[in-house]
Amino acid sequence: MVRSLLLVDDNNADLDLLRLALDEVGWQVRTTTAPNGRQAIDRLEAMAAAGTLPDLVVLDLNMPGVTGWELLDLMAVERFSAVRRIVLTSSTSAADHARAIGSGAERCLVKPFDFTGLVELVDGIRRTIESGTHRALTCPS
Repeated sequence: MVRSLLLVDDNNADLDLLRLALDEVGWQVRTTTAPNGRQAIDRLEAMAAAGTLPDLVVLDLNMPGVTGWELLDLMAVERFSAVRRIVLTSSTSAADHARAIGSGAERCLVKPFDFTGLVELVDGIRRTIESGTHRALTCPS
């Protein structure tokens, strides 16, 4: 089964690197992107209406307009309950990680500094999603 992902980040380079990492690990997924939380929620609403919600939303926290924090809050409704959420952030704050998990993220991961680290992180996400495992984990800070 081909999974679908919504990637949400205001940094186009980060979105490009995520797509490259998905290709590198050989994860065949349909990706949709959004540059901020407002466009992400608009895309999610349209997908919900079409019956094509993504399996996973990977989101940044610090974005202009509607932030990742607000997006997590907006997704805390029944129609999005089956959509898994993983935060990918530059924040190493334990408080931010705990808040993200408390706001509905399954995992809160620190963006790696190099492409090899990103590939390893994406492969870990792939293994978690493909296994069907749902568990809230925070990264060590």
